[in-house]
Amino acid sequence: MSERDDHERLADDLDAQADRLQDENERLSEEIGDVRTEWERKRADPNVPGAPPRTEDTNRDAPGDDVNPEDAARGAHEDPHAPKRTGPGASADEDRPGGADER
Repeated sequence: MSERDDHERLADDLDAQADRLQDENERLSEEIGDVRTEWERKRADPNVPGAPPRTEDTNRDAPGDDVNPEDAARGAHEDPHAPKRTGPGASADEDRPGGADER
């Protein structure tokens, strides 16, 4: 097999991989949309336990944005309304002046 054949085979393999990744991206995008729609339906139903009602979030850039710009540096697991933690379990950034919660 020549070097040219190797390059052509590699190019074909990479094209096939790109096609598979594109298909998976489209499938996941559709699944995310379906889950988001279902979650919004549940949030609108007051009889669904554990689904907090939707509140107006005035800090978003535009409708549909998932990231509040003020919370962009905060971890997704952190509640922006939770009181500041102190003591042994708090992170070093939270205890320093100018840390994570002081903006």
